[in-house]
Amino acid sequence: HNMKLLVFVVAAVFVASAWGQKPKGCRCVPPQYTITMTDLASVNSNNWNMSDVAYDYEGKRTALVSYVWNPITYTTTSMGRAVLDFNKDKIFWIPEGKPDTCYTLKNTYPFTQCIPDDAKYLGSTYLGPMMALPYDGWRFKMGNATSTLALSAKDCVPLLEAWTTPSEKKTMMYSRFQRGIIDPDKWFSLPASCGK
Repeated sequence: HNMKLLVFVVAAVFVASAWGQKPKGCRCVPPQYTITMTDLASVNSNNWNMSDVAYDYEGKRTALVSYVWNPITYTTTSMGRAVLDFNKDKIFWIPEGKPDTCYTLKNTYPFTQCIPDDAKYLGSTYLGPMMALPYDGWRFKMGNATSTLALSAKDCVPLLEAWTTPSEKKTMMYSRFQRGIIDPDKWFSLPASCGK
C-alpha cells in the first residue's frame, strides 16, 4: 500500500505541476554510468529485489548484477549477472556461482538513451527540503511497455521509473549514481561459453 501511495503522490505532483509548463532541456541520460535499481514492490518485505547496473550507451551495452538484500540481517544473496548486447541483440546470463556457464537469449529491450521526441512531458517538481533536487517527469512508449520516468533536471539522472506491459507492472527507485564505469571488464566480460 505504501508503494501505491508513493506512485500516486508522484503522479499527482506531476499532473499538478505540469499545468502550463514547457519541457525542460534535459532529455538524455549520461553516456556511461552505474546506478542501483530497487524494485519498490519488494521493500515491504525482508527481501528487497535490487540490481547494480552499468549503462554504456557508447558501447551499446548494459550489464546488471541482480541480488536480494535483507534489511533485517544485512545479508545479500546474489542471483547472477546479465549482459545486454544491443549490437548483437542478445542477452547473456551468467548465474551466480557458475562463472563458466552462460545462457543466451534474444534481446527484445529497446536501446534508449534519450527521451523520445513524442514523449509526454508531465511537468517538474522537486525532492527534499528547499527544492534540493528538481526533476522532470516524462511518459513514453518503449517497445510494448509504457514508461513514466523522473529525471533530475540538472544532470538527467534517473530517480524513479514505473513501467507497464500487458503482463507486468514495475516501479523502480534509482540510487547510488556514479558517472562513468569503473572496471568495465567486471561488468561486461563474458565466459567462452557465451560464444561470439
